[in-house]
Amino acid sequence: MRYYDDILSGEVITLGPRQITKEASLRFCNEFDRLPVHLEKPERATVSSGASLKP
Repeated sequence: MRYYDDILSGEVITLGPRQITKEASLRFCNEFDRLPVHLEKPERATVSSGASLKP
């Protein structure tokens, strides 16, 4: 296992693909990244300026 301090500046690490479920993404956001834009449903999501993020 490598740790953060083991990574050299400019080093490139190739990682394989990983499928992430919506539920796993929401669990991560709830624990580490509680910004409303990541937790709200797309039809309700807004940014701090109040602008809508609807497609």
